[in-house]
Amino acid sequence: IIYTSTTGKPLQLRGDCEYIPPLYMAANGPEWKTATGWFATDNCCDWSGISCNPREDPLTGEKDRRITGLDFSRNLLVGTVPPHIAFLPFLEELKLHRNYGLSGTIPIHLGVNMPVLKQLQLGRSKISGTLP
Repeated sequence: IIYTSTTGKPLQLRGDCEYIPPLYMAANGPEWKTATGWFATDNCCDWSGISCNPREDPLTGEKDRRITGLDFSRNLLVGTVPPHIAFLPFLEELKLHRNYGLSGTIPIHLGVNMPVLKQLQLGRSKISGTLP
């Protein structure tokens, strides 16, 4: 899928940023309370609710900004959490609480593919299930 910026040019999303637009689309992003900066630049680390830190690839030694936090609490998300979110291996915090329209089950790979996940907040949503 090719996403376009707010100015109409194609975005060149790389790395962790590739997995963020499916969440926006699945959870009714255009209706979110806060979506400042979304799709304005290629760097999703500049988008509201996303925190990033530089990480070094242990194989290549290259540094890249990796998503370490997603805070979409109280943001009027509806729908389900797409499985793509489990492809963020450096994610430490996932805050989706107080999104009363968010439902479905916890993605099966959440926790398994996210070895550094320390905080998961799902309270006051309709998400159910157990962590693998």
